[in-house]
Amino acid sequence: MPRWFTQGAAARLLRRFITESRLLGLILACLTGAAGGLIASYMGLAAMALHWWFFGVPFTERLSGDFVPDLGMVAICLVAGGFLVGLSNRIWRLYVKLDIADPIEANALYGGRMTFRGSLFVAGQAIASNGVGASVGLEGGFTQLGSAVGSWLGRVLKRPREDMRLLVACGAAGAIAGAFDAPVAGLAYGFELVLAAYSPLVLAPVALAAICGKYAAAFSAGHGYHIIINSGLVGANAAPAGAWSIGIGIACGLLAIGLMRGVTWLEHLIQLTRLPRFVATTLGGAAMAGMALISSHVLGAGHGAIDVIFAEPQTASVLAGLLLLKIAACVISIGCGFRGGLFSASLYLGALAGGAAGLLVTGAGFMQPEALAMMMVIAMAAFGAAVVGTPLAMAILAAEMTGQVGIIPDALLAVIAATLVVRALFGYSFSIWRLHVRGSPARSAEDIAWARTIQMKEIMRPDVHKAPDTITCAELLALHPPGSTKRVVLTDAAGRYRGLCDPSEIAFSAKDMSAPAEGFAKQKDEFLTLAQSLDDALHWLEKLGRESVIVVRSESDPQVMGVVTESYVLKRYAQELERRKAA
Repeated sequence: MPRWFTQGAAARLLRRFITESRLLGLILACLTGAAGGLIASYMGLAAMALHWWFFGVPFTERLSGDFVPDLGMVAICLVAGGFLVGLSNRIWRLYVKLDIADPIEANALYGGRMTFRGSLFVAGQAIASNGVGASVGLEGGFTQLGSAVGSWLGRVLKRPREDMRLLVACGAAGAIAGAFDAPVAGLAYGFELVLAAYSPLVLAPVALAAICGKYAAAFSAGHGYHIIINSGLVGANAAPAGAWSIGIGIACGLLAIGLMRGVTWLEHLIQLTRLPRFVATTLGGAAMAGMALISSHVLGAGHGAIDVIFAEPQTASVLAGLLLLKIAACVISIGCGFRGGLFSASLYLGALAGGAAGLLVTGAGFMQPEALAMMMVIAMAAFGAAVVGTPLAMAILAAEMTGQVGIIPDALLAVIAATLVVRALFGYSFSIWRLHVRGSPARSAEDIAWARTIQMKEIMRPDVHKAPDTITCAELLALHPPGSTKRVVLTDAAGRYRGLCDPSEIAFSAKDMSAPAEGFAKQKDEFLTLAQSLDDALHWLEKLGRESVIVVRSESDPQVMGVVTESYVLKRYAQELERRKAA
């Protein structure tokens, strides 16, 4: 053995292999993806076991399918389940007091660090919510727990920050690939939603994770969607198909906005009533039970209901009615506090919207009746992209569900139209909107934690125009004529901040030029401090909708130090982002 190969050298080599090796990174990606696939598979089995136990649903069928459960038992389970889900959430907040970051937030703010205990709690609540019949899927649970496995492996082996973020994406990709038997869609999901970026360096680990997730689920108890459509119609009649794709994409985008607004409105209403969470979920369960009296297809995520509408002829009015009922069920389930995702539910909603609109289009002779199944699949992709925020993943999922690669161009048109409508009229997908409602600064999974390290003094402009708060309008205009500056900072005798004035506004609005200019002061209580960061400035400017905000020394000593403007903050953010991408 060479002299240099001492015990210490061996330990250093092993430590370096564990923390830096690319090969080990690929092995961890495979393990994480396989874990995600297994988690998705067994969570699905657990929910089906609850459906069998509570409602007698055979394992060969789904709760929302042709099987009609005893509606009395449905009511009991939904009300009792709502009470227990809400109560467990209350107990968690009171006694555990542990914030739970989802994969998007973890990658954006915490370098891929997730709490495994909190993720187990989320997964358990998702199983319970779906198991009692609430209109939610398991996706929020199994992507959370799959990503947490990757985060845990990265922490144990002390992998670098970028590897931690990558493993979080691998867990989510493996879970989606396993749940839907769609590895390429799982790969795209990991890139679009959980990494929010793509580079050739991360293709191999995420792709391997998705493939391992698919096979891990298939070898255990995986379930996938496989929809049979006439391959001869795919890509035919390009002009009508393209027009249909764009039209149904716009319609699905608008419906998705209604769904997302409805959830937020209901949550806000519950907050105003100050109902305890367990009371809200109990009432939500009762409302879901009432909807089940109209149609049991609204129960669960909608897996069985998708099969039903593809297999059995329906009328446009029936499909439209089910669409409105399912949207209301999703709003009530999520808004009242049941835990889960809307991935599968959005696919069912898209199939309903595509079926209702497609029957009208084919009935009018614009497309062949045999194309209806293809039209429904395209609508499924559009609604899913609008809600989840993963257009490429949904377009690919349409191809993997049907086995028809030729459907991708039309599916892409639909998902692009849907996501553009959501972005223009709403701003966020449901996944990002939930972070926004919670007050999180994350707007994607792109790593923005570095924004907290850039200090205020690096982004503020110290050259501000100041004037005493005792100055008159005439004196202020003499010093700062209209057009010379957009803002004049008023300060007291000690230099403390007292508000902003716009000389142009004073010149236009002031009736008495001898009056104090302080009467035109605005943003008196709006300021940032030197202790804050670029991240705080971004969040504050977005929250206030201002073009600029004054920076003071501290809240206790509001000496004016400078000003930050929206244009420069955004420019600085973009420059730093590009620099870090190129590094």
